Amino acid sequence: MFAKKPSTPKPLWAVQLLTTEYLVDGSLDYDDPTGSWFLQVQAGDLAMATLNLTQARFQPTGGLNVTMPTAAKWTLPSTGLFVACIPRDEASTAYALKHNSSSRNPISAVVFVGPYAIRGTILSPDKNLDILGGYQAFAMEQAVIDCLVPGSRLTGLAAPYLLVRSLLLHGIVTSG
Repeated sequence: MFAKKPSTPKPLWAVQLLTTEYLVDGSLDYDDPTGSWFLQVQAGDLAMATLNLTQARFQPTGGLNVTMPTAAKWTLPSTGLFVACIPRDEASTAYALKHNSSSRNPISAVVFVGPYAIRGTILSPDKNLDILGGYQAFAMEQAVIDCLVPGSRLTGLAAPYLLVRSLLLHGIVTSG
């Protein structure tokens, strides 16, 4: 008598998470109450959050010779080791830009974090990089990521916008 309306699938954001060993491609539910934390500049203490990606695909970035199956669900707590979170579609990038609007001072740099060199523009909350000492994550734009491990598989990965985790930061080289 009453036909059930077909359910509309939830919109998902395409994101990549760069760890010290893998590049993970997946989909993030934009309604996830803590997953969006990974797309935000983090000042002060580390937020307690969990990133849940569906249909996650793994690619080794270094010299690992493993094949990883697609995972229906992949989970990483914010206390886990990761290098960067990269929004990969218009909606996730718009979210990140809106929530990181105070990071607007551009500084050209090469960031050495984990086994990677990331060339691009840091978007700092201040004109001086010293402020990043109080941040758990910071934004970059127009970045190119290279894995520095001998035999690495990841070179020249372009990321128009990304959030870099400070925990594994080895240093920042600026041109000025």
